[in-house]
Amino acid sequence: NPGLHKVEGKDWDYELVFVVSAFNYNPGKVEIPKGSKVKIIATSRDVVHGFEIAQTNVNMMIEPGHISTFVKTFDKKGEYLLLCNEYCGTGHADMKSNIKVVDQ
Repeated sequence: NPGLHKVEGKDWDYELVFVVSAFNYNPGKVEIPKGSKVKIIATSRDVVHGFEIAQTNVNMMIEPGHISTFVKTFDKKGEYLLLCNEYCGTGHADMKSNIKVVDQ
């Protein structure tokens, strides 16, 4: 189920689920409360994709049939570009999403 989900009883505050497919990140835009510790969970429906959140240390390879995870605390307010850094076809350059960190 793609999107940001509040969790209880874990070492993190939210789970952010991405389903990646040809030239698309689902969800395309996400708002995260500042200071939140987030477990990013991602998988691909088709081919290998990259998953890089600019200006952070988040960088994963997303492979079909596998689930990739990364835990990140978003403690700086602002907008972060999520992009594919692994060539995946003709629409690769347009494959983007936006993560916005906002005050709670």
